[in-house]
Amino acid sequence: MLREYYHRALHALGYKTERKFISEAIERIETSWGEKNLFVIEAPTGYGKTTITASLALMSSEEAGKLIVAYPLRTLLEDQYSKLRNVVDEQRLGKRYMHEESSPYLIKPITLTTVNTLSLTMFGLAPEDLNVVVRGWEEDRFVNTSRGHYLFSWSSVMMSDIVLDEVHLVAEESKSLTFLVAMLEHIISHDQRVVFMTATMPTRFKELILGSLRRFRDRVEWMEFRSTAVDDEYIASCLEKRPEIRIQQLSSDTKFDVIKSWLDDTLERGFSRVLVVFNTVGEAVSFYRTLDGYENRLLIHSRFTESDKLAKHERLQRLKSEGKYIVVATQVVEAGLDLSSNALITDLAPMCSIIQRFGRLLRYEGEREGVAYVWYESDLERDRQLYKVYDRGLSAATLDALREAERGNVSLHVPSGERGYKRLLDKVYQDADLRINYREIEEMLSVFTNLDDISKAVDLFFKMEGSFVRESALVPVRCPEMKEEVSVEMRVFERLLKEGLVKGHIVGNGEEEICELPDWLSIGSKIQQRSLARKVIKHIHTAGVKAFIVEGSYNSEYGLEIEEALKEHV
Repeated sequence: MLREYYHRALHALGYKTERKFISEAIERIETSWGEKNLFVIEAPTGYGKTTITASLALMSSEEAGKLIVAYPLRTLLEDQYSKLRNVVDEQRLGKRYMHEESSPYLIKPITLTTVNTLSLTMFGLAPEDLNVVVRGWEEDRFVNTSRGHYLFSWSSVMMSDIVLDEVHLVAEESKSLTFLVAMLEHIISHDQRVVFMTATMPTRFKELILGSLRRFRDRVEWMEFRSTAVDDEYIASCLEKRPEIRIQQLSSDTKFDVIKSWLDDTLERGFSRVLVVFNTVGEAVSFYRTLDGYENRLLIHSRFTESDKLAKHERLQRLKSEGKYIVVATQVVEAGLDLSSNALITDLAPMCSIIQRFGRLLRYEGEREGVAYVWYESDLERDRQLYKVYDRGLSAATLDALREAERGNVSLHVPSGERGYKRLLDKVYQDADLRINYREIEEMLSVFTNLDDISKAVDLFFKMEGSFVRESALVPVRCPEMKEEVSVEMRVFERLLKEGLVKGHIVGNGEEEICELPDWLSIGSKIQQRSLARKVIKHIHTAGVKAFIVEGSYNSEYGLEIEEALKEHV
């Protein structure tokens, strides 16, 4: 039956032909659906993995099933939602993440959500209940509070099949990888089905996941692109893509001038679709400001309000149809964004991210000629843990690997074969410092051992600093002129606090009230950093904080800008 839904999904999404490997994956899923629980599909970017999600959504919609599709990024979620609306009845399709509540408790037959929201709901701490549950939690016990509808949350997840797209983004950190394994143990032990999809799954990640699921190995179906009969036509098409690749070290004081000269050169050569990717929001905004006078330009990063993100998504669709644009972005473009450039200019990043960025270069069939510039700065050569926001060791290993692509020995569009990128991917990540915390997995799974209590989940929520997936929770902030909040990382919020740039907070539903910060959050507070994160999370939920007021500026073109305010106080 799944194959029948696959053909209908192809038609609804506008695909004219089947992809050989996707067809084989559909057949293997259909054959093993009653016997296996975990299905992993590794396929190149732009190969059509969305059709698998669409096929499962159709099957769930018409056979009284329930499907949760989780994404690591909201931008990817929105992009995929716009596609699935063409496949299934919109009344049966919903979304759930911060500020989007069309499927509370992930209850609709097909729900698109974020991995973070899925994790909260799975542990009985659905966003609908989180404030009221956390409000009554004091250290290790509840005090005069509702404990939410945790059994309903558990059931909503446990009654669903689950698709996790771009799973490599959840496997790149030890914390999120630990959650991933805990989720798999929970799902498989309850005989649910979960489908993982990715273009970049280093063998190191695969070994860690399978090693942790030894007792379930016979219930795993792992499908690699290279393990199927070769899709000769697709491979040949990808190998015809031969972008010029140039790698160069830049100095921090002149890099914008050099990048701009690359941009001008690509435009003069007729490459009219340019993607420029920075590793930080601050650099992306600063460079974008130098492009005054350039037409068809667009800035995309994570610090826009939800309404402005939607407006940018719509503008991007218009620019794509016109075939001329300069998109300046951060990592948010890496996962699943259906965008094809013929010129890519990118900062160095670990190999998984680089392959995803190259997946937005000459993405569509028939596109052959293009150029890619990869730059890195002197920070890479310093004895420090991070290069920008990435692991320095992984970034340095990626630079070495990219030299082969620069010489034309490797295609960053094909995973397997003589010129495939999988060999380089494995080389970069073979010594990656990734660990699965089995003690934490035991703690996570123990949440489900007592039907009368949710206290273990709440305790774990605080212990893991407000997120089972991210390194720490996101914090909602606004500048005084803003009507909607934007989320920033806890580390950024802590810097704002330290420099005295947090001026109060907003509470209230409907009628909003501006309140002063409590004394312990004021500048000069002596609270230890780890305790501070937990206290901030507790305060957000107990006080009903909608957003903290911070110094900075905001407009719909540039987004939230706080870097300049921070610089002035350093």
